Amino acid sequence: LWRTAGDRTAHLTMDGLTLERYAALLPPEWAVDGVARARAEFRIDTTLAVDGLLEADVGAGTLAYPQENGAVRELRITGATLVASIGGGLGAETPDNAQAGGRGLSAHLATALADASGAEVVNLEGEVSLPGFARLDDPLPDQALLGRLHARVTDFSAVEAANPAIASLNGAFSADVAVSGIVRSPEFVGEARFAEGRVALADLGITVEDVAFVARGEGLDGVTLDGS
Repeated sequence: LWRTAGDRTAHLTMDGLTLERYAALLPPEWAVDGVARARAEFRIDTTLAVDGLLEADVGAGTLAYPQENGAVRELRITGATLVASIGGGLGAETPDNAQAGGRGLSAHLATALADASGAEVVNLEGEVSLPGFARLDDPLPDQALLGRLHARVTDFSAVEAANPAIASLNGAFSADVAVSGIVRSPEFVGEARFAEGRVALADLGITVEDVAFVARGEGLDGVTLDGS
């Protein structure tokens, strides 16, 4: 971090960062491999206006964890990206800062996992922007908020492995939700759905079949839940 003509500028570049070094953050006997790259540059002027860009990605990798039967389940990381910008993003054209007119704070995250056959079992994509936020002293709670989340999950074996109380968890989860309003009072429109669920609880020795629920965001009318 250094000062240039009254401005403060920070640069960060990481190339070839191996994910194995973070395996200690995972549950015991879990493993992860892959290589991450990141680049960031931010500039703060004397009025506390911020201009910056962060780009990070993980190429092909794997996530492995033990299952109850002693086998090791392995999912392939087929891609993970994060792009965030504030102000003009130092001139970079990203989908989010273009939508916000080239100003404000915005971020876009996407990741996907596939099983050994190549079938995609997890797909997450989200974006969020605060179009009016570009100075460090801007009040955050009253900032206008825009965002969207798309999700699809059909493999819950990682949840089983991380929680011994769950013997098995099957089903399909999907979400398509937009968010607006302001930071301290967001409004959601869309739905999140879990269907064809089956949950076996090891400690209680019970199995629940045909589990389903839908959470619907209805804007100013809040969120309604319907399940069985």
